[in-house]
Amino acid sequence: MVDTKRLCMGCMNDNGGEKICPICGHNNLQDNASQHLSVGSWLNANRYLVGKVIESGADGVTYIGWDNELNAVVNIREYFPENISVRSNDRMTVTVADEKGLAFNKGIKEFFELYTALSEFPSISAILQVADIFEANVTVYAVSNTVSGITLKAFLLRNGGSLKWEQVRPLFMRVLSTLAELHSKGIVHR
Repeated sequence: MVDTKRLCMGCMNDNGGEKICPICGHNNLQDNASQHLSVGSWLNANRYLVGKVIESGADGVTYIGWDNELNAVVNIREYFPENISVRSNDRMTVTVADEKGLAFNKGIKEFFELYTALSEFPSISAILQVADIFEANVTVYAVSNTVSGITLKAFLLRNGGSLKWEQVRPLFMRVLSTLAELHSKGIVHR
């Protein structure tokens, strides 16, 4: 079992409990914004440790996390639509105004169905593998594996801002074949 007090909340590597991570440079004294889960929060009966926000979008928030059962870095996606939900004072529970409850419930159902469907595709290597889906704090969470690599933007910057067809083809053929397989199962990426 890993001593989670030694983990960096920015990269989930064991950095010996340093305040500033020597691996990624993250300041471990820095918390997420108040509308997000607090760094160091635990989910699903202390299985998942929440780290920093990786991405926040219209339908939710993605955090870097730690799976205490598998001793592995994970991504935790929380259904948290910015325009219809807010965080309670406990920084855990999601609340929704009565007049927005119908839209929230419709969205949470779609979120749950999407990640449930994605969890049934272990053979598709071009998408993150969904390992767990659970309800807590009046919302739903989807936990997926992490993939090491760089973003397309970073790849472009390393290659002078543009790519030749020979470089693009293998990248996008994989994406297109994955989209085709998802579409054949009724899952549409928007």
